Amino acid sequence: MTIKEICFLLQTPLTKRDYDRFGIEILRSRGFKITILDATKILQPGYLAGYQPHDCARHENIICFENKDELVDYLKKNKDVLFFDNAGLSKNSLFVYQTFKENNIRFARVCASLIPMPGLNEKSFIYYVKRLLRFYKTYNNAKKMILNIQKFLIDRLRRFFVSTELVFPKLNGPHYIIAGGRECASLFDEPPAADENTQIIWAHALDYDLYLENRCSLTEADNYCVFLDEYLPYHPDCLTLEDGGPSVNAEKYYSSLNKYFDQLEYKYGLPVIIAAHPRSQYDRLPDCFKGRRVIRGHSIELVTRSKFVMIHCSTSISFAVMYRKPLVFITMNEIEKTVYRDLVKSFARQFGKKPINIDKKDSLNLDGELSVNEKAYSRYSCNYIKIPGTPEKPFWEIVADKILAFEEGSIASKSLQVG
Repeated sequence: MTIKEICFLLQTPLTKRDYDRFGIEILRSRGFKITILDATKILQPGYLAGYQPHDCARHENIICFENKDELVDYLKKNKDVLFFDNAGLSKNSLFVYQTFKENNIRFARVCASLIPMPGLNEKSFIYYVKRLLRFYKTYNNAKKMILNIQKFLIDRLRRFFVSTELVFPKLNGPHYIIAGGRECASLFDEPPAADENTQIIWAHALDYDLYLENRCSLTEADNYCVFLDEYLPYHPDCLTLEDGGPSVNAEKYYSSLNKYFDQLEYKYGLPVIIAAHPRSQYDRLPDCFKGRRVIRGHSIELVTRSKFVMIHCSTSISFAVMYRKPLVFITMNEIEKTVYRDLVKSFARQFGKKPINIDKKDSLNLDGELSVNEKAYSRYSCNYIKIPGTPEKPFWEIVADKILAFEEGSIASKSLQVG
């Protein structure tokens, strides 16, 4: 059955940024009909109550679903469509994958933008034990407490142990997995896991597309440094997490950043420019960065022209890696209380560094931080951005080429080997 239509199944509304990142115009130019399935109200019912996207995209084929029955009915009636899963497997979305299995519906997973995740170590274990104790203090109703502990344990098992058939039933594997860097292979066994029918398409991280567009525009660095903002206190992704995500106090967070930036600017004579997170809405908030330039939508350009880059654990680190910019990993007391602590450490470890706690003395000493370890940067690029030998062309052009080739039968077998 030849694929003529691609449906993107979304758990949040389509934004203009998503429209570009999903390569909708590229896929349409290659002959695919594109349909957007907005399942926000089903998969993330609390999302729109806490966050209103500022840049929703218009598309003639957006279908919004009000309940599970509507979505299941649509999936069953469109078995000849390839569904790109952007929801991910969770308790809320399990019914989607069960529908895929029961009706032999083909779907694809994008595993192309992996980041270095921390393992379950002693400190993170202690953090989660404390979370359990907070459950006990918070809930007087014993039944409610037990249910929340059960939910907590299932979630941790799902996150930290790859073999999760104890949590989720056996599901059909994706028809296609689109991968980026070498480490993406570690996701192939996560449910819904690759099986004997899965075709692996090696492309690259989505941010590499921006690099392809801008790599000829490299100029001499300007006299500033850039902070890759993550919108931590207000990030809308926390609205998609069942427990609300890690709590970062906005007042303390921005106070620590601004105090540090003031001192840094004075010592090094470099202004700090904020590369705002794509989903940030700083125009609707008080002056979080105390008059500093806050620019959204131009992170790669800001990184390209900067002297060095400050970062917690942003996926935009790929820009700094591709342009070989010095990286300064920063944390603070407010972050150290959350699971972000281990994530920042995991990022820094890739480059042989330790995060600087900006709330402590000597945090302005950047000796040894402003150099580039070519071996570490190359290793990170291969592991998390792009393996050698994959095409130097836009992500969705690679995907379209491979899907059309597979569908035409010119590629006889899947490629599970890492290049």
